[in-house]
Amino acid sequence: MKSLVSIIGPTATGKTKLALLLAEKFSQNFACIDVISADSRQVYKGMEIGTGVDMPPDFKREVGENFFQKGNERMHGVSFLRPDEEWSVTHFQKFAREVIENSWAQNGLPMLVGGTGLYHRHLFNDDPQLEIKPNEEVRKKAVTMSIAELQNWLQKVDATKWELMNNSDRQNPRRLVRAIEVALSEKPRDEQKSQPPFTHIEIGLTDSIEHISEKIRQRVEERLQNGVLAEVEKLIADYPPEVWKGPAFSATGYKEIRQFLEGTLSREEMIELWTRREIQYAKRQLTWWKKDFKGQWFDVAEKDWMNTVYSMCTKI
Repeated sequence: MKSLVSIIGPTATGKTKLALLLAEKFSQNFACIDVISADSRQVYKGMEIGTGVDMPPDFKREVGENFFQKGNERMHGVSFLRPDEEWSVTHFQKFAREVIENSWAQNGLPMLVGGTGLYHRHLFNDDPQLEIKPNEEVRKKAVTMSIAELQNWLQKVDATKWELMNNSDRQNPRRLVRAIEVALSEKPRDEQKSQPPFTHIEIGLTDSIEHISEKIRQRVEERLQNGVLAEVEKLIADYPPEVWKGPAFSATGYKEIRQFLEGTLSREEMIELWTRREIQYAKRQLTWWKKDFKGQWFDVAEKDWMNTVYSMCTKI
């Protein structure tokens, strides 16, 4: 029977670390282990420090390949797109399915790892809305509109969608525009769920928000020490302001660092804002996964939780 391991949870709980430990532990049992990053920002090249790509130095990328490899262990979905290239749930779905099918064809074990909830939800769900292409007319008009005007537009074309949106989405111009595009499309809106035949082990990592917040603070300091300021300086030089309005640079930290480099924030203010955004993101992830996860949770602050995870995976 084909198998898939999914590791989910909020940021700063050690998902990638666990995946690499499992890959090494079970690499002798499979022809290959294919770890797939389900992180919507780690796909971009030149943003490895700020987005926290945890790539061990012994993983190497061969010329012409989009994955990193150590022996029969492979890491997919990190550092392979420019920040000005398009990437979406639909792109991820197609990409991840192909990696998984190729892994199974080679008698391998694919592992899906990351905190972007929509990526996990839609991996094997065929949602017609994902196929709706960008509406250039809508986007051209939206560029000239304020948040309030976009909100009014969505309420007129799809009041139900507006009511279902949380406050964060209502303040997000990209999500408002996408909702308007979907509302104006004639595509069907029923989500069809497929049931592919495979064994799916779902592992959820969690921790108290206090512990997560402390790890985030430490991680922000580590990324500053590891050269994220120079990383952002190069990105500013390489990409014009219109690219900075796109999805890639909505990753936490980048806009705050840019404001610091341009002199509109002090170092202390930059660190505080960046840290706060990371913590807010972790809280949203916790809320998402509490209502959207059907697997087994593991508190990483508890003793011996990893041994239980190992035992689960031996059943594959």
